[in-house]
Amino acid sequence: MYPNTKKAIILAIILIIPTVSFAKDHKPISKETENVCLAKALYYEARGEPELGKKAVAKIVLNRKNHKKFPKTICKVINQVNYIKGRKLCQFSWVCDRQRIDTASNSWEQAKFLSSSILSNKIKLPNFAPNVLFFKSVHSRQRFGKGYRFVSRVGKSNFYSKNIS
Repeated sequence: MYPNTKKAIILAIILIIPTVSFAKDHKPISKETENVCLAKALYYEARGEPELGKKAVAKIVLNRKNHKKFPKTICKVINQVNYIKGRKLCQFSWVCDRQRIDTASNSWEQAKFLSSSILSNKIKLPNFAPNVLFFKSVHSRQRFGKGYRFVSRVGKSNFYSKNIS
């Protein structure tokens, strides 16, 4: 390899790679995009629930967004994926299932309206503590491990806290 070529490659690596890696992580997410992500969570997780159940789900998403162990945007919280022993596990199963929204349905319109109202602070959310980060359907067979504490039942969902530092 020619000495000038080697210098050019090193210079390209120094100049280009940091830009690419940081640009991806720090790309701002619009309020509208965040609204759609929260609306999807409300649609899939609480579609048949009364308004209080939908608000409780929104509160969990926002608690996660504000917790240091979770991603810092609503969309990243919703789309968070973990790999355990090579198995892909989504925080919200519908994300992995790639389900489609019936955008003509009243449920979708309600989810978008509620999400927008929540994000513009027009609606008060349940007063869950910041460590209330988990919920599951009362019909779910999923079991939480040690350290999870039942906090409340709202509609058809149970809400849990766990101290994770």
